[in-house]
Amino acid sequence: MKVLAFILLFFACSVYSQTDTSHTFIYTPESKLKEGIYFSFDRFIKQQPLPFVKIVDYDNYSDKDAFFKQKQIQFLDEYGIAKTVETRTIWGYVLNNALYIYYNKEFYRVSYIGTLTHFIATQTIRNYTTPYDPYYGYYPPYPSQSYETTSLIQNIIDF
Repeated sequence: MKVLAFILLFFACSVYSQTDTSHTFIYTPESKLKEGIYFSFDRFIKQQPLPFVKIVDYDNYSDKDAFFKQKQIQFLDEYGIAKTVETRTIWGYVLNNALYIYYNKEFYRVSYIGTLTHFIATQTIRNYTTPYDPYYGYYPPYPSQSYETTSLIQNIIDF
């Protein structure tokens, strides 16, 4: 009897051991991505974008550089109520079947989509000199210097 109870408990616990992938998007080179704004990676996988027609400033969205440089974007939700979202909270968008991801205060085009997704972005690195001077201690008479460099980095997302 104990063995039967253990077997039933084992099968009851293992029923939910896998995640449901039936509602996710499987990308192939022939796939057509839905155009719009994606607020999260989960919404991109499920292909649930906010269409561009629901954006209040819809007139100039084709000029993506100017459109997504705004600090806020105003759109209409499913009830027709205007809502405002900050651009930095957007995960990405799709325009002309090309995916753009928000990274480091800018949108970058994804060059390869697959199991591993690849995109190239720029990153600014700031270096500060130490305030310690062996002749003057921690308070030198001249200000500490800093400099910054910009470099290209490669990013990989595991889908």
